[in-house]
Amino acid sequence: MSRRRRTAPTTRPPAVPAGDASWTSLRESLAGCVNCGKCLPDCPLYQLSRREEDGVRGKLNVLRWQMDAGLPPSPAATRLFWRCLLCLRCQDACPSGLELVRILDAARTALHARGLAPVPGRPGARRAALIVRAVRRNRAAPVRLPLRPRTSLLPLPPVGDGRPAPLLVSPLGRVVWGGALVAAAALFRRGGFDPVVQVLRGPSPVRLHWRGDADGLRTVLAAAFTGAPKPTTLLFLEPELAALWRAHGAPAQVIDLEDWLLSGGAAVRLDAPPVTALPAPVPMAAAGWRDWLAQWRGLAPAAWRPPPAESQGLRAEQLVSIDPPVARDLARRWLRLAGATGAEAVALTSPRTQSWLRSGGDAGLPLRPLAILAAGGPA
Repeated sequence: MSRRRRTAPTTRPPAVPAGDASWTSLRESLAGCVNCGKCLPDCPLYQLSRREEDGVRGKLNVLRWQMDAGLPPSPAATRLFWRCLLCLRCQDACPSGLELVRILDAARTALHARGLAPVPGRPGARRAALIVRAVRRNRAAPVRLPLRPRTSLLPLPPVGDGRPAPLLVSPLGRVVWGGALVAAAALFRRGGFDPVVQVLRGPSPVRLHWRGDADGLRTVLAAAFTGAPKPTTLLFLEPELAALWRAHGAPAQVIDLEDWLLSGGAAVRLDAPPVTALPAPVPMAAAGWRDWLAQWRGLAPAAWRPPPAESQGLRAEQLVSIDPPVARDLARRWLRLAGATGAEAVALTSPRTQSWLRSGGDAGLPLRPLAILAAGGPA
């Protein structure tokens, strides 16, 4: 019995139907991109890897080039559209006003519909884990587990005296970090504060600071309290906003809870918070996109190369796990400290910091946001 060796077809992928609504809207959106490259200095992934395919311009060009020839056949090329931190800095820097994140979301939706979404690593181990979990769930559980004595938690000291405490957050933080906002509000409400979420409207304050637009930055920061008296306590979900608020006409004491927690409970005052200056963009790796796409299979398999020397400072060290009861105890001590010193601005560690910690490749568990632990959230 002879076996025939199967070879891969040499034909190109099937063309996308002209009546496909999702791809039609993508074609119309991509028409506004002029390949100016002004989004590259604001892309953290591009500045770390210095590869064109990690920037938004490279993603859009790959998407445009493959539009008429079907979808990217390479799994590495498909994973490219999922490599994004959703920081929206490129969208703010785009002179054409394109909603770049919405374009990437539409591309991911179309890839999902055609079964070309990225496959998780080691699919065999993942299927085996699902089978083991199903078997464990079907096992007969004990009739009653012995109850463990639960130590009662001491109530939080009412240090706030009911004074208002607006939680300042950007529009992106309101959408992505809704859980942390709810947990932080519950924490400070138990501490005697009256937290209210205030969303900063208009351009990104960080982007205005990079541009040197001091007047525009003051306008955006002051717009949150238009027609209302300035509160005595300001709580920031994003440390960058707290630093900018203090640096432009509103001095305040900023307590970084992550550094404070890791240092054993001592308050860390950021008298001169550094502002990261991104390096200048580099030119494209290849002038012609035909040549660049021909080198795709040689470039794409490396999911993450070591960043250049100037980006080494952005990689954090491995953190140790924090026990939730210890975090709750430190939260009570912090509330006493905030009430004693009358801090006007408090910087809560944002979940975005956790994404940077995970990008370092360390196997240790990253530190969870203190607000979620202190408010009694899941461990």
